[in-house]
Amino acid sequence: MDRGIVAEAWVKIPKGRIGPLPYRYKNRLVFPTGELRGWWDLRELRAATKYGVDVHLIRVLDGDEAPILKEFGDVVGTLIGSSNPDLARIWKLFGLRLSGKFGQHKTNTVIRHVKYIAPEEYNPIDPLEVYHEVPCKEVRRKSPYIKPAINMRIRAEARIRHLEKMSQVEDLYYCDTDSIYTTNEMATGLDIGKLRLVDFALRAYFIGGKLYGYVNSNGELKQKTAGYRDYPLSEDDFQKLLRGGEIPCHYRRLGNWKSVLKQGEFLLDEVSFTYRNPSTSNRIMGELETYPIEVMDKMSIFTNGASI
Repeated sequence: MDRGIVAEAWVKIPKGRIGPLPYRYKNRLVFPTGELRGWWDLRELRAATKYGVDVHLIRVLDGDEAPILKEFGDVVGTLIGSSNPDLARIWKLFGLRLSGKFGQHKTNTVIRHVKYIAPEEYNPIDPLEVYHEVPCKEVRRKSPYIKPAINMRIRAEARIRHLEKMSQVEDLYYCDTDSIYTTNEMATGLDIGKLRLVDFALRAYFIGGKLYGYVNSNGELKQKTAGYRDYPLSEDDFQKLLRGGEIPCHYRRLGNWKSVLKQGEFLLDEVSFTYRNPSTSNRIMGELETYPIEVMDKMSIFTNGASI
């Protein structure tokens, strides 16, 4: 555990706490408890042991490591920490997209029926292995900036730091990749990587990922509704969703830029849909609380002594 970059390992994650390791489960990224096998950044595995995770290494890949982009990071950190909030948001968005560019695939993929694929293109996407995701040989990106190892380390380091912040609070109501909603007081600062106090909430309604609303100390209802942010919800709507109800949504919004260019004018599109709580999630829904999904591998070395 004291050296190496990535490792394949069996892990046993205890119940009763936030899952410290990402895991691809039924085409969803979850942070489960339980006993499972996978590949992780070794820095993330080392950090997981601090939270009671039992790690049994199978294979370790080692290599040379060196700091990169330090000067660039210092400059961007200064800009993000500036007194200009608009400038800070722009550079934060730029940094997120740069990280994504490092991790994108060099080859696009397409979905093929099993009878149309070669034996070496084995990546099924359904339980019966009828449909597979295979590389699209006609489209390849000649992008020298694609560096998946950099993307892997950036995300692992961010998760390690975020988990450390979350472990410091007793009452954790909701978290995103860069935020925490809690009634506990936390250390804040202006430097990059530090938490900042954004708002106070008198009451809040956390429905799902990137879907919540809260009433701030001025009595204003603030909402985060990814996918239909132009549609304002009322506090009654959030209460209804929290009880498992449905919300009919109907509003008008600007069309996309392609239609604007084609028609030569701005037109409002009619949008209608019904919002309901998703049937699938990366958590188990209780009455008011959520719990990590528990994954128990049938061949776990922890429960039945299967050989590695």
